[in-house]
Amino acid sequence: MTAELKINPAVQAKPQRKSETWNRWLMQTAKTWADVSGVVKETGIETIDYDHRRMTEAILEIDNLLDLVEGGGLKMEAIHRQERVLENLYAYSARHFAREFNIIKKYDLPGYEEQRLAHNGFLTMLSGMIKDFREGRLTASHNVRAVILEWWIRHINEVDYNTFCSEDWTSAIIHGAADWQDIAQLIRSTGVETLDDEHREMTITTFSLVEDLKGTRDAAEMDTIFGLLIDIADLHFQDEEAFIEQYELPGLNIQREQHALFLETLRRRRQDVETGASPVSGEMRFEILNLWIQHINEVDYNSFSLDKHAPKILAAAENWDHASEFIKKTDVTEINDDHQKITLIIIGLDAVIADAAAGAEGWRDRAAAQFDALHDACARHFRREAKIMQETNFSGFLQHNEQHEGFLKTWEKRADDIVAGRAIPTNKTKHALLEWWVEHIREFDMKAFSERFELQALNVSQKEVES
Repeated sequence: MTAELKINPAVQAKPQRKSETWNRWLMQTAKTWADVSGVVKETGIETIDYDHRRMTEAILEIDNLLDLVEGGGLKMEAIHRQERVLENLYAYSARHFAREFNIIKKYDLPGYEEQRLAHNGFLTMLSGMIKDFREGRLTASHNVRAVILEWWIRHINEVDYNTFCSEDWTSAIIHGAADWQDIAQLIRSTGVETLDDEHREMTITTFSLVEDLKGTRDAAEMDTIFGLLIDIADLHFQDEEAFIEQYELPGLNIQREQHALFLETLRRRRQDVETGASPVSGEMRFEILNLWIQHINEVDYNSFSLDKHAPKILAAAENWDHASEFIKKTDVTEINDDHQKITLIIIGLDAVIADAAAGAEGWRDRAAAQFDALHDACARHFRREAKIMQETNFSGFLQHNEQHEGFLKTWEKRADDIVAGRAIPTNKTKHALLEWWVEHIREFDMKAFSERFELQALNVSQKEVES
């Protein structure tokens, strides 16, 4: 009997959703993603769920504009920011919709026409808002945000969920998959590069070895092939358990239990094939791949997810070797080099923190020098990133650049407070820096600099829709 596919554990684990009235109240009062995440359904497709979160956060940014305007902020700054937010919403939506269409077409999913009409309607609505804003007929308001957010969440929960969260089509994908690319959308990334690479290699090896098994009837050869698959899985599981022990992560006992279960399944299937009790078949391959994907998505993701563990682990890092596992690599060598340099500067705060705690002579001067080095390195790095994003016409440039500006302003003020004697650097200071840094690389840089050529091709400009 094959194990039941659970491609969307996050949704299944959530309690029964509240009433429509409660959900609407949450949408009207939400300030952050955490406020509204409980009413947004997850599809289980990582790239789509990521886009849904980013777009929701972009919509919520309208509230920050309202705070600026109602708080008496600079009118010109408020006007420019309103325009940027609306344009960014449009560009991000167009990019996300193109990504969804690619997945629908690739996997022959239902709902293409419904999705196309909904997407065009939303882009037309945003296009009209942008036009009205430019002509002075519209300003940012709670009503504008409510209209956009309510449409967006309703579309996710009622249209996207029905299109992308279906055990029927995910099972069909596993049955019909011929290689990694056919199945990659179903497998969640932990963010730990070495483990994600092993997950990919193990999946590829499973495809290859099952095909080899189907092509032979020689008992000795079958035993060798099954033995190789078992050995590869066992080595990977040893790596995972060693990783958990090295970084003192939770879930070691669960991992050991799951690893033993998976290896026992492989050994049982080997015995079935050798005794003739069960032939090598598509069902056997499905069972192995299904268990494998379940393990990655439900167990490994919880054990190794960078979202949960990276800042804590990096805070204890003493050098790049300790940190590199938790800093994701982009496709741009210069960006990766910058990330390494800046991470090392943050790690280097340990000496300043220790001096400050001990009241060592001259520690404020050394702290000022360290924060100046951090600011200069970040400013150079952000300029490099901005240049690449502009050259590739990256649709998320405005939102990404605002992240950079906000970071520099925040840490300029904190550094000034330390130098002026209004604060001292502590481990919390380092942890806050690392938390922002890791999240920014994962949430923003990986999208801008790992997929920038794809995104350039998918970008839909405002002028194209207006025409």
